[in-house]
Amino acid sequence: MTTTETLLQRGIDAARVGRRENARELLMQVVQQDERNELAWLWLSGVVDTPEDQRVCLENVLEINPGNQHARRGLAMLEERAKASSSNGEQSAAPVAVSGVAVPPKPAAPVLSPTSVTAPEPEETPMLAEVSPTRYPCPYCGKPTSLRQRTCGNCRKALTYRLDAPEKRSLPLLLLVALWAISGLILIIGGGFLVAATIRLIREEGLEAFNAVAAPTVTGIGGILLAAILAVALAVALWRRRVWAYFTTMGMVGVGFLGLVALAGSGGQLLAALPQAGGGAVPGFGNAITLGLNGPLICSAVLLLGAIALCVIIWPDFYGRTARLVSEVPLRDDVGHYNAGVSYKNQGMWYMAAREWEQAVSKKQRNPNYRHALGLAYAQISEFSLAVQQLRTAAQLAPKDNDIQDSLAAVERRAEQARN
Repeated sequence: MTTTETLLQRGIDAARVGRRENARELLMQVVQQDERNELAWLWLSGVVDTPEDQRVCLENVLEINPGNQHARRGLAMLEERAKASSSNGEQSAAPVAVSGVAVPPKPAAPVLSPTSVTAPEPEETPMLAEVSPTRYPCPYCGKPTSLRQRTCGNCRKALTYRLDAPEKRSLPLLLLVALWAISGLILIIGGGFLVAATIRLIREEGLEAFNAVAAPTVTGIGGILLAAILAVALAVALWRRRVWAYFTTMGMVGVGFLGLVALAGSGGQLLAALPQAGGGAVPGFGNAITLGLNGPLICSAVLLLGAIALCVIIWPDFYGRTARLVSEVPLRDDVGHYNAGVSYKNQGMWYMAAREWEQAVSKKQRNPNYRHALGLAYAQISEFSLAVQQLRTAAQLAPKDNDIQDSLAAVERRAEQARN
């Protein structure tokens, strides 16, 4: 898979789970590398923040493929929304959802502009941070947590998430690849010494002397060569960042040590057999074999111990680092806050959805859709007093909206049940 294809797939995956900013960044990289990537422009139209940007993306899709029905429907909906906005004097609440593109659905009623210019001025309502100031609130339920917690004590939801794995290989990963490659090479050298010693023994002393050490010698040579092949294969797979290679590495360290044990055992027996068979008459032969066996044995042991340490360090190269969810609301326009709230709502983070929609309401106080969504979010985290206030204001701004009226009645019933 090429770099562009990888970025596109990661962008689509991020959009599907509601990580709009991450998806937008990845998809922008794709269209910068390939301006005629139809699928990238289509998905990008679902994660941009303004209708104008969405229109540009959809028009680019049609320029590449005039027959793309998703893009045509999206542009038609944008035209309808633009006409409705100009006639009612109210900005649309969010970019239009294009069929087939991961734009989060709206949690409340469709965007409705105030039906009367004489509608009462909305009352100022307190925000969550004012009513219930909490340090490190859970993004799901809003209950207090600490930075050390990995799970909320109230809703039992996870408070951490895993970041995307970095595209650039870390230095420890490169070192581990090199260690496996070098370890395989050393094992091959050690096996070669063992083969040479065996051939020398047969040549000098005959088959009878070899038969005395045949079983451990053959086993040692086979084990060493097998461990060498596997070590080289792991080096290649780790370079390509194959997940199976990471989980296999620890097991392969054990296989490597088995190879070293086989080398030490068979080599020791071979050296012990040489004097008995008259091998001591060969000048310097015993010292050469001892050096040839013990040198690779010690070097490989050190390298394999280093591989164990590096395995612990390179985890983020495959799965990314773990980060703590924090309840921060960055500055954006009202549409950006609204869409961010929808994304949080789709992930079950009702507290964070409420925080985002509070900001959307503060920027567009006469938008009933924002207040409707905010009221429902308040109800989800059991802030019924705030929920009723927002829904009543939304009902005043859009008195003909039956969805708002139904939500208000349902939340008032829940509030009454909570009081009782």
